[in-house]
Amino acid sequence: MKKYLNTAIFLFVCSTLFSQIDSTKVSFVSYWSIGDSYNFKVSKIKQQWKNDELTKDESQQYIANFTVIDSTETSYTVKWSYENNLENNFKIPQELKDKFEKYKLSEIEYKTSEVGDFIEILNWQQLSELMSNMIDDIVEVLSEDDENKKSTLKDAMFPLKSVYSSKEGIENIVLKELKYFHFPMGVEFDISEPLLYEDEIPNMFGGNPIKADGKIYFDNVDY
Repeated sequence: MKKYLNTAIFLFVCSTLFSQIDSTKVSFVSYWSIGDSYNFKVSKIKQQWKNDELTKDESQQYIANFTVIDSTETSYTVKWSYENNLENNFKIPQELKDKFEKYKLSEIEYKTSEVGDFIEILNWQQLSELMSNMIDDIVEVLSEDDENKKSTLKDAMFPLKSVYSSKEGIENIVLKELKYFHFPMGVEFDISEPLLYEDEIPNMFGGNPIKADGKIYFDNVDY
């Protein structure tokens, strides 16, 4: 019996070691607890080329906080919060910064499955109202009591306001970073080969989605 137990333990250890050195697969599964909190630096880069020449190269960065506020056997509830950089994005005058202080922080509450993939935003109506009021205030400030300018700004802001008016718009366009963050959750990837797929990017101006070719690959993996 002792010899059998030793053999069984040896086989178990060998099996564990072999699974650890298999570096071709990576699985993403959430093991979060209520109160877990993480800060992330999000970088957004926009580039455009014309005739193989780079004509636009813009980048933005912001810090976001991820906090687990509820956990069940089948889901997590998460709060994602970040600061709106209104001064740079909308050229808000320095003397009017206090007026927009209430719009500085955006807090998004959403639900994931037990493995961490995104399900739905929970407070989209609250966020929609907040952003609609903020856009109206921005139009008022930037128009400087010029009715023609106000009308032009309203037309320019209409697509953005439309995006925030629905749950689908907020989830598909506004929360792109969150979708990217949760995209791998619940999936096992083969890191030895790139994953190629056809994708559709939401069209923020309405109409049909924009077709795109997607590619996922791993530069390196910290196991």
